[in-house]
Amino acid sequence: MLSGIVILTISLSIFSYHYYKSTANQILETALKDIRSNAKIQAHDLSLILANGLDSIITNLQILSSSPAVMNYDNDSLGLFNAVQKSTNELPDFYMWLDEDGELLWISGMNNTTYKNIRGLDLSHNQYYTVPRYTLAPYYSKGVMESIDNIPRMYISYPIIDSRNTHQGNNNSSSSSSIKTSLGTFKGVVVAAISFDLTNNLLKKISSSEVARNSIILLDKSGEILFYSYSNDNSSNSMTGKNIFENDIEFLTPQGEILDTFLKQSIEGSSGFRDIIIDGSGSKKSTVVSNPVIVDGKHFWTVFVIAPHYLASDVIALFNQQNDTSIFIIIMIALVAIGVSIVILSWNKSLESLVNTRTIELRSKSEELNRANESLIQSNKQIISVNQQLSLSNEQLAVANERLESHDKMQKEFINIAAHELRTPIMPILGGLELLDEKLDNDIKERVKEELSMISRNADRLHKLAEDILEVSSIESGNFRLDKQETDLDFLISNVISDIQTKYDTYSRKNISIVFYKPA
Repeated sequence: MLSGIVILTISLSIFSYHYYKSTANQILETALKDIRSNAKIQAHDLSLILANGLDSIITNLQILSSSPAVMNYDNDSLGLFNAVQKSTNELPDFYMWLDEDGELLWISGMNNTTYKNIRGLDLSHNQYYTVPRYTLAPYYSKGVMESIDNIPRMYISYPIIDSRNTHQGNNNSSSSSSIKTSLGTFKGVVVAAISFDLTNNLLKKISSSEVARNSIILLDKSGEILFYSYSNDNSSNSMTGKNIFENDIEFLTPQGEILDTFLKQSIEGSSGFRDIIIDGSGSKKSTVVSNPVIVDGKHFWTVFVIAPHYLASDVIALFNQQNDTSIFIIIMIALVAIGVSIVILSWNKSLESLVNTRTIELRSKSEELNRANESLIQSNKQIISVNQQLSLSNEQLAVANERLESHDKMQKEFINIAAHELRTPIMPILGGLELLDEKLDNDIKERVKEELSMISRNADRLHKLAEDILEVSSIESGNFRLDKQETDLDFLISNVISDIQTKYDTYSRKNISIVFYKPA
């Protein structure tokens, strides 16, 4: 029994471990799919928002560069710069207006005091002026550039080309001469400055709480970091301007060529994802998702979203804890079961001893009962035999009883007949005695008086005896009727004595006399 419990406990533990392991792996895979999916959605949304922002900036620059008021250096155009700044204030830091000589004419959002201090500032040495001046084409800075306020920014500039046949002068022009080309007259540039501090605020604003712990990196096509917000790095701003392929980038340090290939493909305009390991121990994993920022078919930037597997790791840790707890509970249950089994086995042994003792006693009593039963069976057989003998005796007694009843009946019939036959001769005797008494002379009567009297008395006695026998027959047959009458005992006794003396002369010869004394 104990071995069975141990085997069952081990089996349950193994089954529980594999079950929770399988469930944890399934949940981990589901969580990783959700993490990747959310990271892809976030990267896509960020790239789309940045693309829309860039598209708005480019559209505004096109509007400003082609505005007649700007071409004519009209002061009314200053309000136009402020208006486009308000329409896209989440992404660009400001819009600048430079004349054909590269001197500052206006910065959007500027107050009058600042405007007086920086108006006419020479910015002709910056690429956002020199490149569109000589190429007469839009300029997109390849990375971040330092500004006069030491804030790194990215710049987009459009040349102001007046393609009209006539040029209207303006007293606000900073130069009396203008550059003329085949496309028209170069009248300066309009510049949009993009500060990535504002970009950071924008990205944080549009990031949901589900992806708040994700890190965001924005690269240009050369791999330069335009914006870096890594969850484990407190010096995100210090990474701005560095190249992504430098070895001091924290999350890239242990990755090697596989991630380098992924990054190169991403900054060339491809989208995708890779799972990376943040530390060498492999305990911190993340998913990197890339998505290009494309405006009018032109690839500007690449957005990277780094989604740590914190939730999946927490789920695995929770399941491992639950698995350990379940195994501990199973082991405790097994130990309790073993303890209970030991107690039960101890009880069973004592009960088994008691049962064996009772069994022996019951077996002994059963044997005694069997012997008593056999004795009862034997006695029953004897009783049956005796009953059979009694039945036979009863039958014999019944036959004998029938015979006795027949004999009794015959006896009664004989007595009845004898009584009737006895009465038959008595009556004539009595009648003859009466006749003799009437016909005899007195002398003769005197001589035979005693003899006749004796004959008469005995005849009466016989008659009475016959009557008594008939009365007995009546009693036995149930027809007897008792008649009560008075009797003279003196007379009866005197007659008996006289009869005895008359009948037996011996008494007189031996001088024996019978004397009857009447009571007084």
